[in-house]
Amino acid sequence: MHKKFPPKDLAFLFLIVDFLNTNLYYLFGDAFHVFDISKDPSRYVSFSLLQSLIIPNVIAIMANASIQSQAVTGKLAVQLAAIGVLVGLELMSHLLLLITYHQFHTAIWLIFYRLVLFYMAYLALKGFKRMCSHAIC
Repeated sequence: MHKKFPPKDLAFLFLIVDFLNTNLYYLFGDAFHVFDISKDPSRYVSFSLLQSLIIPNVIAIMANASIQSQAVTGKLAVQLAAIGVLVGLELMSHLLLLITYHQFHTAIWLIFYRLVLFYMAYLALKGFKRMCSHAIC
């Protein structure tokens, strides 16, 4: 992948998404009690890895792949794949009891949060590329 995607772009997106995803998700879970994070140590570690490594990597790779794609159908396919993977990871975290929802609409809200995070990363990468084209990056 390092030959296909510029390392600066991947690093920028990973750091932005990791910061937002980790902090906001824990804020919603702990402070606002929207959902409960598992207290079991192995599940909590799994949840932390999902939040801080897996989700940011998926979003960084998919956003880069979407921008690198030339055809509109390619961009759409990558974005649909990203949506599918993010929804699947969110549902998997619930099925494995990493998080517990109090109500069903919470699951829909959290899936929507992941999608907003993906599209924010997509727009941030576009802005980063534009900034780097006007300066030396």
